[in-house]
Amino acid sequence: MTPRDTALATMAAVLWGFNIIAGKVGVAAAPPLFFTALRFLIVAALIVPFCPVDRKHWRSLFILSVCFGTGHFGLLFVGLAGVDAASAAIALQLGVPFSIIISWLVFRESFGWRRSLALLLTFIGVAFLAGEPGNASSVPFFLLVICTVFWAWSNILVKRMPDIRPLAITGWLSLFAAPQVMALSFALETGQGDAIANAGWPLIGALAYTAIAASIIAHATWYGLVQKYPVNAVVPFNMLIPIVGVGAGLLLLSEPLTWQKALGGGLTLAGVAIIQWRIAKTTISRSKADAL
Repeated sequence: MTPRDTALATMAAVLWGFNIIAGKVGVAAAPPLFFTALRFLIVAALIVPFCPVDRKHWRSLFILSVCFGTGHFGLLFVGLAGVDAASAAIALQLGVPFSIIISWLVFRESFGWRRSLALLLTFIGVAFLAGEPGNASSVPFFLLVICTVFWAWSNILVKRMPDIRPLAITGWLSLFAAPQVMALSFALETGQGDAIANAGWPLIGALAYTAIAASIIAHATWYGLVQKYPVNAVVPFNMLIPIVGVGAGLLLLSEPLTWQKALGGGLTLAGVAIIQWRIAKTTISRSKADAL
């Protein structure tokens, strides 16, 4: 990768890492599901008018909005309300091992003993994080784990989708997800009116960051790099996301670094790193075989 593109990949990962902090600020200023719905409305308003899609694709986009929009992001921000940022940044890495498991179930893709060991490491690490003293209840942490399952399943849906521009996918799934999450908010939460009436810079800034920086800018940059380079050249930058999220949580939110967080985070990230390394190695091997 050129120095410029390396910087762009780093930028996208850093933006996603700080998205955890923005989410924590946002759910402290507004009910989590309501905050999520507002985020979707902003993203849809900024993208949909400029990225039309054929009506025949609406069904696929709606299904993706239920899984990725409501399932992943809805549970993500609800979970963030009860889990510290550092633990959340690490727990979200479970999307990688869950992708491996779902690919095995759906596509019968095999994985060897190294990836099996890596899966075990990630789940042991997350078990330590679940017992972290800063997590007053296990329910929000469990919701974060479930949201990574929805993220992994969303990758399968995207893989099966017709050829639609990534930015258009982001905008239209946001358009379809916004009313779903808003309905859930008014059914399960209170205080939406107070959040709007008392909206200050924390809420406005969090919405702007999660919608524009993390969603539009980071995704557009990342998809552009994936289209330009082999996946194995870009994916390793994902490892910067939990590092930034953990560091920002410790420094900006003054979260304590407990032994559960250190040990659990180390095991989880080690497992994820092994999985991504094995995926990259397999991809390179298949490319060489195809070339021959």
